[in-house]
Amino acid sequence: MASDRASSGLVFTPVATCAHGFPDDQCLICHTLGAGTTKAKPSKKAKPAKLAKSAPSTDMLLEAPAAPLPATRASANQQLRRASGAKNLFWALLAVALVGGVAWLFFGSVFHLVLHIAELVAVALVAGWAGYEVGRARGRKGH
Repeated sequence: MASDRASSGLVFTPVATCAHGFPDDQCLICHTLGAGTTKAKPSKKAKPAKLAKSAPSTDMLLEAPAAPLPATRASANQQLRRASGAKNLFWALLAVALVGGVAWLFFGSVFHLVLHIAELVAVALVAGWAGYEVGRARGRKGH
């Protein structure tokens, strides 16, 4: 087996790998995070990260609410609320209609099935009675 590798010209040399499974000098994850034993150097174009500015003061969040909305905005909000109520009513009525339609079809199908079974039982009873009468009439004449 070793002679096969030597004859094919392939030589296996172990390479040190990082935690991500890449060679240490080629792992961009370790290079970016600055972790591991990576030997890769940062590119010349790389700039140090800028720190975010400090967060705005939370005092503004705790202030009293602003003055009420102007009349035009208030009326627009009321129209939106009315339109939203109309939409909710529409969807509620549509849901009731769909549920009612499904229930109507279900109970109609069950009722139809019950009537069909009753019809078959009635036909069987009539046919049985007719057969009985025919047999009884033939029996009287035959003897």
